[in-house]
Amino acid sequence: MGALLLSACAPPEPPPPPQLKLDCALGFEALSAAIVAAPGMKPAVKERSEPFRYYNADGGQSSYMITEPGRRGIRRS
Repeated sequence: MGALLLSACAPPEPPPPPQLKLDCALGFEALSAAIVAAPGMKPAVKERSEPFRYYNADGGQSSYMITEPGRRGIRRS
């Protein structure tokens, strides 16, 4: 019961950052720069074998995968 009372006095959590709006007409460089610069976006640990870099929003509400410069994405037929 004591924990319940303490949590009632805790400050409210801040709202999540607004959803990132992506415009495909901007091109790859502009889109990837917008994702990396978005507030609360954090790069995940880089896997050397992957041609991608993952970025995760604080709170885990969204994630993005960006192809690294000079690397090709996975092609599926």
